[in-house]
Amino acid sequence: MHSSLKEHELAKPGTNFMVVDCGGGTVDLTTRKLLEENQLGEITERAGDFCGSTFIDKEFIELLKREVGNSAVNSFINEHYGQLQYLVQNFCQDVKLKFTGDDLNCKYELDLEALAPKLLPYITGSERDSMLIEEWMIVLDYKIVKSMFDPIIDRIIKMIRVQLNNSEKCSAIFLVGGFGQSKYLQKRVEEEFSDLVENISIPNQPIAAVLRGAAIYGKSLQESKNMKNMNNLKCVIATR
Repeated sequence: MHSSLKEHELAKPGTNFMVVDCGGGTVDLTTRKLLEENQLGEITERAGDFCGSTFIDKEFIELLKREVGNSAVNSFINEHYGQLQYLVQNFCQDVKLKFTGDDLNCKYELDLEALAPKLLPYITGSERDSMLIEEWMIVLDYKIVKSMFDPIIDRIIKMIRVQLNNSEKCSAIFLVGGFGQSKYLQKRVEEEFSDLVENISIPNQPIAAVLRGAAIYGKSLQESKNMKNMNNLKCVIATR
């Protein structure tokens, strides 16, 4: 994080910056002030919400239910959960991570016959007829994928806005965590806040940034002489 501040010529005492940790289950954020000797002061209390990337996975499962039927998907989940996880993993790799929001004509295909063959026997009636016509392909276009992302990202943007309203001028926003790698999330945050915050940055290794930050934060808790007053807690920022 310190290297990111240096990159934008912000590594000086008094600089305020926000860290938005976008994980799988939750998104947590806090605004910090860089103090002397690379220490950090907390400007706002930590805030969080259940709006991580796994909620997009849940939207995909809901879409799957609409395509092949609730009963088919529920039976598939109960009897072949491992294969469901494999299908969701492929959705993440081939759709969720690749979606940027730039290409209005983008289209993604997931082959159920190849990725989830044990789902097929559970699909009956009109849903089976439709899937046979589509050759067992689930087709996701721009509008569909965007509709999966937007409700989740809207909640993240709302949290960031509340933090900005409750803090002093913020010089930078850092998106970290696995979900922070999403190009579409980055695009939406930049569109919303580029006029308010001069630098919106994604560390080269956003997941590693979280791990280093957690280790540093834990060390600071052990070494703190006053554990009762958490608002005055200071922790050392990584200089790597």
